[in-house]
Amino acid sequence: GAADVIASDKTGTLTRNEMTVRAVLTASGRVGFEGSGYAPQGVVTAQGGGDIPPVLRTELDRALEIADRANNAALQEIDGRWTIHGDPTEAALVVAARKVGLQSTTLQARLPRVGELPFSSDRKMMSTLHADAGSSSHSWLFTKGAPDVLLGRCTAEYHAGSTRPLDDSRRTEILRLNDALAG
Repeated sequence: GAADVIASDKTGTLTRNEMTVRAVLTASGRVGFEGSGYAPQGVVTAQGGGDIPPVLRTELDRALEIADRANNAALQEIDGRWTIHGDPTEAALVVAARKVGLQSTTLQARLPRVGELPFSSDRKMMSTLHADAGSSSHSWLFTKGAPDVLLGRCTAEYHAGSTRPLDDSRRTEILRLNDALAG
């Protein structure tokens, strides 16, 4: 026999159906994640190494809180082995949240889910509605999905503790940075 194409999988995505978050990009910078598989262990550092500056850390926590809450995957340790129930992409987001110290029980107590619009191929996103335990008059709608789809619906981005307008040039820059992460 002969082969025209040989595909290899060094990270386990194909062979074990595992995915791992390697980087998160926010308005203030990039954070790298070490570790593999679903074990919520691994060093998390600012781009280039070192500690994560406070502004970037706040943005990272906010992004991963949303990724954790707009999510239906469950992570659990059984006999010393970390496993997931649910979608591998969603599980990778949950693991990233755990690596930075965000705990599901704390997030659930603070932001209990009260509704969901599941991911669909038409919408290319998932949205969840959450009550705010700190304010009976406040609710949050969290959405995760394809950057090109989400950016077209956004008017502002979170930066340094507040929001700033999102224009077409910034949208283009975000998509360029996203493409660079994928390559």
